[in-house]
Amino acid sequence: MSADPDWRPIFGHAEPYDEQVDGIQAAVETAREDGFLALEGACGTGKTMLALTAGIHLVRDPDSRFERVFVLTSVKQQLRQFEADLRTINANLPEEWRPVSAMTLVGKADVCPYNLAGAGDIDDDTVYERCEGLRERTRGLTEETTADALAAAARSQQVGLADSASASGDGGGATYLEAADEPTPYPRDTPEAAERDVEYCPFYAQFLADLPEDGHPSEAVPFDPTGMGIVEPEDLVSLAAGHGSCPHSVMGALLPELEVLVGNYYHAFDPTTVRAFTGDLVDEDTFVVCDEAHMLEPRVRELVGDSVSDRALSDAQSELSRVIQPLAGPDESLSLSRRFASTVSINRCSVPASQHLSRSSPAAAMLQQQLYHRECMSKAEDANRRASRHPLEDDIARRPSSLQHNSCFAQHAIGKKHPRSSNG
Repeated sequence: MSADPDWRPIFGHAEPYDEQVDGIQAAVETAREDGFLALEGACGTGKTMLALTAGIHLVRDPDSRFERVFVLTSVKQQLRQFEADLRTINANLPEEWRPVSAMTLVGKADVCPYNLAGAGDIDDDTVYERCEGLRERTRGLTEETTADALAAAARSQQVGLADSASASGDGGGATYLEAADEPTPYPRDTPEAAERDVEYCPFYAQFLADLPEDGHPSEAVPFDPTGMGIVEPEDLVSLAAGHGSCPHSVMGALLPELEVLVGNYYHAFDPTTVRAFTGDLVDEDTFVVCDEAHMLEPRVRELVGDSVSDRALSDAQSELSRVIQPLAGPDESLSLSRRFASTVSINRCSVPASQHLSRSSPAAAMLQQQLYHRECMSKAEDANRRASRHPLEDDIARRPSSLQHNSCFAQHAIGKKHPRSSNG
């Protein structure tokens, strides 16, 4: 197979292996035909450079529709390899070429100025919950005032402290929050709206203030990524937070403007992440590189599947029984307990995985509410009558073969193999 000379300036080394030449050409041709390519090679054969070269070539080809390369990795080790090869590519591009713009997608904990500084009552364990709460309150406050006014109010706290210190000559005054070794315009503590005692995030307020009413969110990015090459997380924090804007929000606004994005499977397959952050990235204009694709099926199954252990359900039943008994008479308590046990039996396959039931969780309250749901009560009564004849295992085993596919999870939970149907 002959090499396409157009991609050679992008390839980061002096000479590609013959296998890399064939792979790059195959990837380019397959992408142009809207196809999918599965490529296998031993360690050290340059698969990462191969994939990046093909993708970047298509993005920079004026006759190609591709606008970005989106790399999905399973572990950080592979992610670092893509970053290293991107640096190699940029270091060896022709002098007249602009560097390839790229960024690795990171979480809020990696870029939140308060978390990085250990300030604002935010740490790795609370950053996601605190961030969402602060953002919600900030948006709520903008219904009564402007986002720009909120950011300005937080800045004025520092100015006032500095002026007071200067007048008194005591050497105290403003203590600026620092992130990535750069000062930000705000104090270390999260501010509160005047006369409202409502805590908000000034970084997010500034980002909202910078968003254009008519235009693209990228206009809210307070720096020009052109010529930067890879936008490192440290650069993102220092440039965005130094301006007073939210680094994570700025990262989201930057996504459509960069040529290469490096992330993990969550960024393409986790429903919450896709809905809130990366949903617009994977389309017909994106060249997707799925690294370690043999790991894709089990990892994605974990992301989108629901499961709950039989032990967890039994623990929840015991916990709920202890709650019910002091509140009800003996007969009523026994009846409710039996109804709950039956509800658990018939719903083993449908309890959401997000409700991880344990003795220390508040799941019993949620399950107690389910007891009084009309449909569940009806099913529970019916299950009570069946339970008097045989246990769950026998009930499943006696189902017609056409219904056995609905019992896979329950049978797995009780440690039994799936019974084969009579017709094989």
